[in-house]
Amino acid sequence: VVLGTIGSEARMSFTAIGDAVNVADRLQHAAREAEVQVGSGTKALVSTSFPLDDLGEIPVRGRVAGVHHYLLRWRDLEG
Repeated sequence: VVLGTIGSEARMSFTAIGDAVNVADRLQHAAREAEVQVGSGTKALVSTSFPLDDLGEIPVRGRVAGVHHYLLRWRDLEG
């Protein structure tokens, strides 16, 4: 991820760009209301702590291969 002020003298904005940002945006758009979706990197870190359902691959613009994503079953955590 590249984070900082990007642009020209005429128009500058503080933003983040990079593959991780694109993947996060795609996961956000794939999720429905009240859903939390994570990629395989996050799954590797939390899979033993949180129940996850495999949702398969979704395409990400600018990548040859898609991104594997998982749904957090947060309702299983309540109670």
